[in-house]
Amino acid sequence: MVTKLANYDAPCVVLGKDRLWWIFLLSSLCTPFILAALTMIIRLMIRIHHNRKFFVDRNAKIDKTTTFTYFYEEFEVEWVTAIRDAADTLVSTRFRAGQIMAITSFVLSMCSLIIYYNTVSFFIKDVEQCQLFTNNVHQQADFAFNVFFLLYYLLRFAAAEEKITFLFNIWSIVDYFTVPPAFVGLALDRDWIGLKFLRVLYLRRIPNILWALGVMNSPAKIKLTQLGLTWIAILLAAGGMFHLVENSGDPFYPDYDGQRVTYWDFCYFAFGTMATLGSADINVKTILGKLTNVFLVFIVLMLIAFAVPEVLDLLGEREKHNGYHRKVHNEKHVVICGYITFDSVAEVFAEFFHPDRDIRDIKLICLDEGRPSMDFEAFLKKYKFQVGYLRGHIMNPTDLHRAKVHEADACLILANKTTNNAETEDTNNIMRVVALKNYHPKLRIIVQLLQYRSKSYLTSIPNWDPSVGDDVICLPEIKLGLLAQNCVAPGFATMMANIFAARASNLSDALPDWLNQYLSGAGMEMYPQTLSDTFSGLKFHELVEICYEKLNLLLLAVSNVPDENSSFFSLQFILNPPVGFRIQKGMTGCFIAESVNDAQRVSYYCRFCHDDIKTPDLIKPCECEGK
Repeated sequence: MVTKLANYDAPCVVLGKDRLWWIFLLSSLCTPFILAALTMIIRLMIRIHHNRKFFVDRNAKIDKTTTFTYFYEEFEVEWVTAIRDAADTLVSTRFRAGQIMAITSFVLSMCSLIIYYNTVSFFIKDVEQCQLFTNNVHQQADFAFNVFFLLYYLLRFAAAEEKITFLFNIWSIVDYFTVPPAFVGLALDRDWIGLKFLRVLYLRRIPNILWALGVMNSPAKIKLTQLGLTWIAILLAAGGMFHLVENSGDPFYPDYDGQRVTYWDFCYFAFGTMATLGSADINVKTILGKLTNVFLVFIVLMLIAFAVPEVLDLLGEREKHNGYHRKVHNEKHVVICGYITFDSVAEVFAEFFHPDRDIRDIKLICLDEGRPSMDFEAFLKKYKFQVGYLRGHIMNPTDLHRAKVHEADACLILANKTTNNAETEDTNNIMRVVALKNYHPKLRIIVQLLQYRSKSYLTSIPNWDPSVGDDVICLPEIKLGLLAQNCVAPGFATMMANIFAARASNLSDALPDWLNQYLSGAGMEMYPQTLSDTFSGLKFHELVEICYEKLNLLLLAVSNVPDENSSFFSLQFILNPPVGFRIQKGMTGCFIAESVNDAQRVSYYCRFCHDDIKTPDLIKPCECEGK
């Protein structure tokens, strides 16, 4: 009798055992919430640890325990960072190891799916099979695959920056419903077909893998392939769900254990539902099956609503990128050309539309011959009101007309800073300047060059006029100039870099006072602003005192009095004016402030309305003539 029980291989209900499907399902449902709770607890413990404040007397000797704690914390941070970097190398498709892991995960998912299909392609007696793990070859192979999926999940979790978001993404959910039941089956000597069919969703990863390997580079082909594979994956997953609930029966009706229909028959039924055709020879009989059918209809309707605009956009992509720039409500626009990539444009966008600058009603138009990459397409779609893309050549007047270059406020020509041939890159950018000036002589052009000697060629270009804002940015010249000044005044390069780059001041009570002060200063930028008429007649040091004490602004320089027809770019700023210098009407000041809104206080200030105000944020435009 013992020998027979040791070699049992039959449905659990036939052996007189109760179904334990709820244990398998409970393990899947509890796993993400347990991991989320552990993550929050660990974060709370780390936060409490870092919020501890150690008060050490400055005049006393350094405590060895405090010194050891400091070095231990430094080592701990480096250790955690090293683990994250190593995990990112193994899961990111940017690296060869990550590509191998992604391909391996996909292949093993398909192998696990084949084992599942081998079981459900025939009529089964029950969804739960009682058999020793050592005698079930299919379960052993599937368990080995799930061990790899568990390790791959842990690597992705270690590499993820947003842990909570990662715990509830689609790929993690697939792992929850496939990996924990494999370990439960090992412990119970049971094999539940369960939700193993969810591995079919990995079909959607095929385009990403092909893109990482360089086999498929067209964003349109990738999106169309993903849409097609999404429909196939939902069809096969729906067939698996129908097969599970119909062969299991309703748990609240124990006398009825469902109907015996194969997996592929239910795939045929799911296809009829998705195609709104129905199926006369196959139907669902359980309540759970009917609810699944209703849920599938809602999913199909949502997919249609999502897929139709996507397909129309893909089919009309050629027309979209080869169209014309159309202004909306007289908005301004800046044309960007030269070295156009996702990284270069995103860098300009982040600096251009930084919240501190408060720039509105302006759009960046990228003009380039190539097609935008998949990441670039997603970026353009997300910021479609701030960034546009047109395919065209800067040397072609027709393409310049499509981009409305003659109406643009400026044109920015970017250079490839990582190129191995700087001379060729500068030559190409200079030729772009010539083409733009020939098309529209009054266009303001800002061009990046990589060699200092290339600047001399710009002065011989017809219509090159710095007075209208034409400017050249020579990156090595700026870098070497800052290094030279830094030798004379240590810290000068850091200060100028902080002033010119826009960044947020991430202050925190947990940080030391000196670090908060540094971050506060690093979050400030330089802004030019027209001075209020109320400052006319004041000496420079008097204006500096008012700006610092009342307006919370630091005045660095003032401009000369502009002519009637002169532009802003013709202004000459005076640093530390002489003793007899007095402020005149219409002058512009150069200020260091946290944002452009703060700098605008100097234009609003009125000696009659704002003299008694102690809080600078309350200074707003007034209606009197005192300013």
